This record gives sequence, structure tokens and C-alpha cells, in this order.
Amino acid sequence: MNMTRKKKDPMQTVNIGGLSNPLDGWPNDDLLLSAKSRDFVRKTQPDLLPILDWPELRDEFEKHETPSIKAKATNRRTGLLSIVSSVIGLIMASIIPLFQADLHGPLRMISEFLLIFGVLFGVWHLWRAKYRSVWLVHRYWTERLRQFYFQFLINNLSLAARAMKNDDARQSYHELRGSELERLLHRKGDTIYIIQNLVSDIANTEPWVFEKWEIQHEELQSSDELEILLNVLERQRLGIQEEYTKKKIQPGYRSPVSRSRFVDLVADVSTFLVVIIGMVIGMLILVFNYQLDSPIVVLFICGSAVLSILILSLRVIDDALCLRVGAHRYQWYLAAVQSINSRYKRAANANEKIRLLREMEHFSYQEMRRFITEHNAARFVL
Repeated sequence: MNMTRKKKDPMQTVNIGGLSNPLDGWPNDDLLLSAKSRDFVRKTQPDLLPILDWPELRDEFEKHETPSIKAKATNRRTGLLSIVSSVIGLIMASIIPLFQADLHGPLRMISEFLLIFGVLFGVWHLWRAKYRSVWLVHRYWTERLRQFYFQFLINNLSLAARAMKNDDARQSYHELRGSELERLLHRKGDTIYIIQNLVSDIANTEPWVFEKWEIQHEELQSSDELEILLNVLERQRLGIQEEYTKKKIQPGYRSPVSRSRFVDLVADVSTFLVVIIGMVIGMLILVFNYQLDSPIVVLFICGSAVLSILILSLRVIDDALCLRVGAHRYQWYLAAVQSINSRYKRAANANEKIRLLREMEHFSYQEMRRFITEHNAARFVL
């Protein structure tokens, strides 16, 4: 009888609990932003808390998260009001011939007011494009801080593993991460220059926050603590990103993929109807000898005008919300993360897993760069 005992999986002694479903009530929990998630780690695996919890980084993240949300909401409200006002004004102007002559004057005045208001408000919206800049700057820093959190851990896994059990190593770990965070925050004064470089980095050559992290300097020896950290990273870095992206592209009103398909469908149907209406108008005039000012011809002309306005407004909204490019970006990112996650689960050793985590940082940077570039290039942003 073989009495050889199997080596116990260190993760079997760790109650990861809710981390197995990374986004279950924990938005952005990869940074342990909520007290609930920190309490959970404290109770189930206290040795992990000093490694995963980073109060100074959390505070810095929150400084950018709230202003980003507010700036985006303000920018979107003003943009939508401008578009809706202009579209209603154009539609009213296009259907005036369908009403009695004594109503033409009042309807024309209303449509002109809406058009002028929409145009002026649109100009004001573009002038206040600072809200777009504020939003993108804050969004850049939230994502870069997230990347920094994981890049620091990935590049200091050996020290982090020792810090789980050794007080001196823990102090060294905290001192090092404090100095590295301070070094990163010194760059905030150059944010505009940094974003310009980000947009121009077409080859995606600068995924690492610090140049010294570009090269993996050492092969790590396996240990129980290292395996625990790698399993947690699988859930917090790979799992959360996969679940978040899945939620973004699943069918629903808020999904960029669903919105993009809806806009394309309505625009394509409207374009087809405009062509058909044009053919009908031609037949009515050339074949059936209708006059251009006859009621039926005027009705078709007005209908064609309304559909054309609808097509134009949908294209403006598509460009402003970056629906099409956003949908493609999310689909690409999900496929990339799932590929890494699948290979991570099959990885033979710790160093192979670390290489996959480093690959993940490249994809994370590319996704952030594409997001910033797409919205920075949009002509009219919502």
C-alpha cells in the first residue's frame, strides 16, 4: 500500500469565501475599497490583510473616483439636452407643411427657438469640454492607481510572501510601497503631458508604471504564502476583470454592445425607408403626375426629412458615446482576460503564473489607453 501523503494545497486552508465570486456585491473590490471586504479578509485570513489593504492608495483612488463620476454626469446632461433640443426643433420645422397655414407661424417660432437653443447650448457644451478633460484625467488616475496596486504586488511577491509571516518583512513591504506611491503621485503635476504621451503610444510600449518593472528579474521559489498570494491574485486581478467586462457586454439597456446594435438597427432601417420613400415620391411625380405640393407628396417628403434627422442624431449619439468602438473594446478585452485566466488555471508553476499576471498588465494598459483615446477623439462627447 502506498502510504505517501499528498502535499496539502495551501489554498485549502484559506477561506477565500466571497472572492470566488469576485463582484458579488463588491464593486471595485479588487482594491478592498469597502469596509465589508476588508472585514471579511481580516476575519478569514488576517495575514493577507496587511498585504492587500492599502489605505493610502484607497484614499487617493477615492479622490479621483467621485469627481470622475460627477464630471461625466454633467458632461452627459448638457450634451443630451443640446441634441434633444436640436432634433425636436428640426423635426418640427420639417413637418410644418402638414399643418394648417395659420399654425405655420407659431410652429416655426417654436422650432427656431429650439434650434437656436440647441445650437447655442451645443456650443456652450463644447466650450465646457473641460468636463470631458476633467472626467478623462480622473478616469486615467483611477485606472493607473489600480494598475499600480497590482504591478507593485506582482513585482514584489517575494517580499509580500515573507511579509505575511514576518514583522520585519511586513514593515519593509509597507515602507517600500509607501515610497513607491509617493513617487507615482509626484507625477500628477504632469498629468496632461502623461495623457498626451498615452494617446500617442500607439505601440502600447509603456504598460508599466515604472521602467524598472518592465523586466522580471528573478525566478521565485514556491512557498505556501506565495501560492496563497497567486490564488488571490487570480481572483482579484483576473476574476474581477473578467466578471466586470462580462457585465458590461451582457444584453441590456446599459450594455454598449446592445446600444450599438440598437443604433445600427434603427439607422439601417431608417436609411432603407428613406430610399424607399424617395422612390415612391419619384413614382408619384413622374408616373402618376402628382404635383410637388400635393398633400401625399408633402407627407412623404416630411417623413423622409424626419427619418434623415433621426439617422443624423443617432450617428451623433453613437460617436458621442463611443458605442461602436466601446463595444469592440469590451469584446476584445474580455477575450484577452479569458485567455489569460484559462492559461493561468493550467499553469504548471508559480513563475508561469507570474508571467501571465505580467501579460495581464499589458492588456490592462491597452484597454485603458483605448478608452482614453476613443473618448478624447470623439467630436461631441456625452
